[in-house]
Amino acid sequence: MNSLRFIGLGILSSLLACAAPGQGRKARQGYAQAESIIVGLDGYREDNGQYPGRLVDLVPKYIPIVPMSAQGKDFQYIGNGDSYMLSFVYTGPGLNHCTYPSQRRAWTCGGMF
Repeated sequence: MNSLRFIGLGILSSLLACAAPGQGRKARQGYAQAESIIVGLDGYREDNGQYPGRLVDLVPKYIPIVPMSAQGKDFQYIGNGDSYMLSFVYTGPGLNHCTYPSQRRAWTCGGMF
């Protein structure tokens, strides 16, 4: 019984040591990968008066390629002329989702362990 308690405490302390969604290394990598997209989107809007309908519209003038997120997944993008929403997902621990709405100019993240 004591060994089960020890294992349970070990698992609990591991979970508590994990970074909250949006705070860890994988989230920071996603933000870094997204930075060129955000700069490209701003340049596109400055030149065209609105955001593009697709990320591929930024290539090659604003960014050389559409980067993948830190874990090799596509960024999700929804452009709506005057605004956009950029997001990515990453795992470990759990499934996490980070979103960057252009109106807020800040990342928000959530997830589940």
